[in-house]
Amino acid sequence: LARLARGDVHYALRLYEKALIDYNESIRLMPDNAAVYHNRGVTYYSLSQLQQALEDYNRSIQLDPRFSSAFYNRANVYYELGQMNNALADYDRSIQLDDRDAGAYHNRGVTYNKLGMFDEACRDFTYVLHLDPLYAEAYYNRHLTYLQRGAPGDDHLAKTDMDQYRRLTEAATRNPYFRRNGSR
Repeated sequence: LARLARGDVHYALRLYEKALIDYNESIRLMPDNAAVYHNRGVTYYSLSQLQQALEDYNRSIQLDPRFSSAFYNRANVYYELGQMNNALADYDRSIQLDDRDAGAYHNRGVTYNKLGMFDEACRDFTYVLHLDPLYAEAYYNRHLTYLQRGAPGDDHLAKTDMDQYRRLTEAATRNPYFRRNGSR
């Protein structure tokens, strides 16, 4: 476990190549540990090595089919690869396993938006804000979705969301300890 922990520290320090060395050694020592494959997948994703990340998330899910983060992160890879239906399926599974994960709802909303499914996107962004009212990116993306949907009243809703997004991002700029989310 020491190599896994050191890999996590290297990852946090953005020393991705060193993290990979530690995760590779951890896999050699613990070949059936889903978390090690997951963490190596996250590292590969950070290095834009999407195919390797996908393989590690697949192995992680094979070892632990209830590992919500592996589904979430595999969905992110599918999104980047343009495989939107696979991304939606994995965001759905991630949400089934952890229905309080605002990031999964948010990224599923982004995927719905990309597919032109604006009502579904708005529903997910609204639920994100129910879970976390400070999730600035959800206000911004719901704002965009309202503008794209163009239903009666959407212009006003879009303006309200953009105003809230600006308030939150300005607060984050003034206070470096203010929590911000880093999703799409």
